[in-house]
Amino acid sequence: MSWNRTYRPQKLSELHLQSVRDNLQALFNSGKIPQAFLFAGPKGTGKTSSSRIIGAMLNEAKNAKSVQITFVKKAPKTNSYVDPNTSDSFIQKILNGNSYVVQEMDAASNRGIDSIRELKERIALPPQEGNMTVYILDEAHMLTTEAFNALLKVLEEPPDHVVFILATTELHKIPDTISSRCHLVQFTKASEKEIIAALEKIVSAEKITIESEALQIIATHADGSFRDAIKLLEVLSSDNSLTVKKVQASLATTQTEIFVELITAITSKNEEAVVTLFKTIRQQGAHEKHFHMQLVKLLHETLVAHHGVGTAPLDISAAATLFLLKEFAANNLSEPSIIPFLLLEVTSLEIISRAKQKKSSTKVTSKAELATHTPTITLPVTSEVRKRNNPPTEAQIELLQKIENEIPSNQAVEVSVTTNAPTGDPQKIMDHWHDFLDAVSKDNNTIGALLRSAKPLSASDSTLSIGVYYKFHQEQLSDNKFLIKIQDVVEDFSGGVINFVFELVAPPKVAELTDPGNQKSEAHDLARLATESLM
Repeated sequence: MSWNRTYRPQKLSELHLQSVRDNLQALFNSGKIPQAFLFAGPKGTGKTSSSRIIGAMLNEAKNAKSVQITFVKKAPKTNSYVDPNTSDSFIQKILNGNSYVVQEMDAASNRGIDSIRELKERIALPPQEGNMTVYILDEAHMLTTEAFNALLKVLEEPPDHVVFILATTELHKIPDTISSRCHLVQFTKASEKEIIAALEKIVSAEKITIESEALQIIATHADGSFRDAIKLLEVLSSDNSLTVKKVQASLATTQTEIFVELITAITSKNEEAVVTLFKTIRQQGAHEKHFHMQLVKLLHETLVAHHGVGTAPLDISAAATLFLLKEFAANNLSEPSIIPFLLLEVTSLEIISRAKQKKSSTKVTSKAELATHTPTITLPVTSEVRKRNNPPTEAQIELLQKIENEIPSNQAVEVSVTTNAPTGDPQKIMDHWHDFLDAVSKDNNTIGALLRSAKPLSASDSTLSIGVYYKFHQEQLSDNKFLIKIQDVVEDFSGGVINFVFELVAPPKVAELTDPGNQKSEAHDLARLATESLM
């Protein structure tokens, strides 16, 4: 039997999340137990275990009198509820999910109104054994609107012998009419401290020889899930011993030294070192989201250490820490990159590019100045090509390469990409820019990230002018294949095909930073802040 089942909590006092433990214990101590619960929170945090424990408590023979008073007589509490007798075979069936008095339903598979109508007929029958029938409706947010309406009527007047527990990972999808009739128990991601405490009990019971830091790594990797943490512990300690080295090798976790190396490469403006490091990280098979989480966490720990809280894991200034934390925390890694670690690598290279750009005093002062000396490259994209999502033709690529070879590398280039027979209204995109960015990000996270580092300048006829602050962004966004990928989103917003012109403009000002020493605020240019932080 897996450890998740073997070491599943069987009493309220054994629940891993303290907030949930206290919430449910208070209810049973008061004797005022609702007939409808709503358990909401991430996977692996104890929703099913808590549901089964409630079922066991309500069906414990010693609690029969208390149940009668609470649910039938509905009188003030006179008797306390006791923990279920876990050695009793009937209680064990409930805790193992094998009892008819505690029935678990998957709303994802039984989401229609017919399933709820069938449930309504079933709940009329009292339990054949035990005191109460408990219905656990997992993934309750998957129910249809009609099913929710039918369930609402059931929750309004449930039989005295029935308790409902709705469990969901997406609380926002539960209608207010349903949630308002339930006692909400909010499950949160477990803290690393709570996960380690749960793992230590298993380590002791299984007599595992383990290095304490190994548990810390597992807890971090589990990302708030007890279930994932226990599964990892079971897999990694097959020989009853577990070392830090073994955990790191198995999980391809990243040591602090790697982050120190990355930060050093950025602050020394060494692009080659950055690219080489990310190549190594990819080859090691590190987990992108976990890597990102660790990086931001270390930067945050360093930031608060500069303000007197804790010890700084990274040796960089407060200004550099604040700047880097803002840059890396802005990345959205909810979806995998086209290339693993692409967004983090691009962000690192952009920071270096900005710092070097400022140091060499390269400046694009305004849109007006650009118009006087900036050559324009126009690449045609036919509607047929766009619809097929094909890459640029060889002729287009050759044309672009030929012109780029003739332009000095230090000269700003404005690149526009047009389509045949433009029919859309670019003003609609400009008016709903943030909605447009959200839609593009859902479709292509990489392009969305690039566009968020730009701003719309003007819309005229069928052309949308977009200002970008760095040549790297201009080159990426002007790539024909990038624009082809977002044409569907463009048409949804503009009503047709439009032309794009990407222009280099002066970098924006960042939000004011307050100096605690003299209480003065000063607006800092983003490029200057990058340079000052990284010099």
